[in-house]
Amino acid sequence: DKILSSFILKNPISMYEVKEQRFDNLYERLINSYKNILSINENRLILINNNLNNDSKNVLTKEEHRYLNIISKLEVLNPLLTIKRGYAVTRKNNKIVSSIKNLNKDDIVEIELNDGSIDAKVL
Repeated sequence: DKILSSFILKNPISMYEVKEQRFDNLYERLINSYKNILSINENRLILINNNLNNDSKNVLTKEEHRYLNIISKLEVLNPLLTIKRGYAVTRKNNKIVSSIKNLNKDDIVEIELNDGSIDAKVL
């Protein structure tokens, strides 16, 4: 009689309802944990991305300064700027002549000036 009158035998579905409610609670916790983990990782990704962008900008700024410094040094050494100030570059056989010892009488040389070049004969 006691067994026959038990709640489970009279209402067997109730046993599954309790389990189903427990499952629903666990499922909700799982979904909330999943959303929380996604949110944390999304925030981390945004922070990493911002740091990476800032680091990239810093590297680019440093490289830009380095590049401009090299350009200014090259401009100082640019022979064309020297020519613009009134000097000339003399070449013999496409090689720059740096001393009169490298020239002989009747050699043909090219003299490059600011606005063009001329061929000349050594006297």
